[in-house]
Amino acid sequence: MKPEMLTEFGLTKNESLLYLTLLKIGESKVSELIKGADFKSGKIYQVLDSLINKGLVSYIIKNNVKFYVALNPKKLHEYITFQKVKLEKQEDEFTKQLPRLEEMYKENKDLCSVKVYEGVVGIRTAMFQLLENLPDNSPLLAYGASTSKRRDVILQWRRCEELIKKKNIEFKAILSWMSEEHRKIRRKDPVKSKTRRYLKATDVSNFVVGENTTILFNFEEPNCIVIENSEYANQFKILFNVLWKVAEPL
Repeated sequence: MKPEMLTEFGLTKNESLLYLTLLKIGESKVSELIKGADFKSGKIYQVLDSLINKGLVSYIIKNNVKFYVALNPKKLHEYITFQKVKLEKQEDEFTKQLPRLEEMYKENKDLCSVKVYEGVVGIRTAMFQLLENLPDNSPLLAYGASTSKRRDVILQWRRCEELIKKKNIEFKAILSWMSEEHRKIRRKDPVKSKTRRYLKATDVSNFVVGENTTILFNFEEPNCIVIENSEYANQFKILFNVLWKVAEPL
């Protein structure tokens, strides 16, 4: 058996080496152990004491000299069983404490994380991560959306809509540009006529905000900035709601 196998059961590498050496060579003085295990003398007494405390090694004294001996491997099995029971108790205790730890995680989670995603693939990655991480039935707000085919292609908007529908996300959008033809088409759709509004704008601002994540798009470069922070998300939600009130129904 290799010492590495015993380390999987809770012994250190040095403990495993000395225990297996004692099993092999039998009752030994420290000098014999050092030679048999090719072990440095500086730590050997500390390792032997640890093995004794774990019930795996004992010693006898002959003519005032200590001779160490490995105990029956059944003791090793008992030690492993004890470690297993101990680990199960620790796991039970950890499970009891987990809700509090999760609360602590949530309390400290709201740090500000800012990431930049480059290119078309980067924009799609950011958008789909946002949609996939959104809880079902949660709101998603978009400003600057338009009937531009370029934006739809970059975002793979049909796939986005499928995810939005699948997760029953409450999607609302303010379109900053659209043709009269598209307005007429959307008016005929009872869902889109209620969840889309039109606000003619010359700026090229584009953002979506859902839960604690905001994405700012630049479709010309193309790239996007993802901000993960509840304060920023709330500010953009407030901005969206102000714009929603002044935007025109379709």
